[in-house]
Amino acid sequence: VVAIGGITLANAEAVLRAGADAVAVIPAVARADNPEAIVRQLVRIYCDVKRGA
Repeated sequence: VVAIGGITLANAEAVLRAGADAVAVIPAVARADNPEAIVRQLVRIYCDVKRGA
């Protein structure tokens, strides 16, 4: 299941913990002042959730 729509840095963890296998975050990254930083944070969140942290 890929969650699409309204996914942000603020809710990505909750969405993943609710059962999504992945999240689509294009607007969150595209609109960011520092897209690289947002991607790094999202990857960290994803990895933490999938590792069970």
